[in-house]
Amino acid sequence: MILQSVPLLPLPSNKKYIRSRAQVDKSSFFLFIVLLSYAANYLGKRNAVGMSQAGTQELHSLPSYYGYFSALCTAGPALIIAVIWTMLESPIITQLVLSGLPDGSIPESPDQLNLLLTEIRNVAAHIASGDGNPVLQKGGEDYTRFESLSNTLLTAYGDT
Repeated sequence: MILQSVPLLPLPSNKKYIRSRAQVDKSSFFLFIVLLSYAANYLGKRNAVGMSQAGTQELHSLPSYYGYFSALCTAGPALIIAVIWTMLESPIITQLVLSGLPDGSIPESPDQLNLLLTEIRNVAAHIASGDGNPVLQKGGEDYTRFESLSNTLLTAYGDT
């Protein structure tokens, strides 16, 4: 039997389906925290069982509770800081980008300001080019730089 080649469906030209490197880095960071807490759970429970079997110390709780506590102490602070970081990242980057734009280029109207910020984000994500508009190009460069710095700091925090 001869297999016929099946034509491949064309890929969508809209880039919103492609995850950015920042999203992948943050997903990897959260996955790392979950795996680390799972390892802490296992080690905490194993340590409690070992102490119980050796007779060195009488346990006040079930061994699994010691594992849960270890996982909570490992993942809790990291997840709290990472969630707060993720919530505050976009407004802080937006304010930094706006403060770096030339005077007079920031519109007074909230609708026009949202349009400018959307265009800057599109330039930063390489969805739009911003040709001929130095405000969009500078804003896109600043947005990319600040987002990269934020991801680097979040990753550095996860490595400590």
